[in-house]
Amino acid sequence: MKDRTKAQIIPPPLLESFADLLRNSGRTVESIMVGSSMSPSIPNGSPIRIKCGRPQQLNIGGVVVYFRNSHPVTGHRVVGWGRRNHVKDLVVTRGDGNLVCDVPTPRSTVLGVVTEFCLAGEWHPVPTYRRAGPVHRAIATTLKATTLLALDVHPNLGNWFALTMVRLAHIARLSLQKVGIR
Repeated sequence: MKDRTKAQIIPPPLLESFADLLRNSGRTVESIMVGSSMSPSIPNGSPIRIKCGRPQQLNIGGVVVYFRNSHPVTGHRVVGWGRRNHVKDLVVTRGDGNLVCDVPTPRSTVLGVVTEFCLAGEWHPVPTYRRAGPVHRAIATTLKATTLLALDVHPNLGNWFALTMVRLAHIARLSLQKVGIR
């Protein structure tokens, strides 16, 4: 039996062409959520259904799948977007299990919206964000607000801040693992 949780590596140019086909198809496709960044809302290894298309309107709290060269396919929750004219096209996402936001991504990179996930053989609608503890919420909210503010000042500043926070979170995670925490 084939292991469905192993991610298949597809060269970015081929994936980009495939992503355009999916975006333009309007079809619903199934994939596998790989990683724990959307836990506990969508557990690692869960099959997901993605309604492909170019969403005219993205909703705060909706889970989208997008393609970006540095991370070929990402499925995270929309937490905001640029508010000023020069950045209105940029979407900010964050995994439910993460404190930090992802690097802002152009709306054109969105492949579609995750509509359902499968758990124990049954399909369920994507739940709303499950609130973490008050400290996690306070930190995540502050980092989100700072990311959005930096983005509105200048796209490069928003990208730099988000990328710096992602890198620091990765270093912190590795450090905690080294000492046996988490």
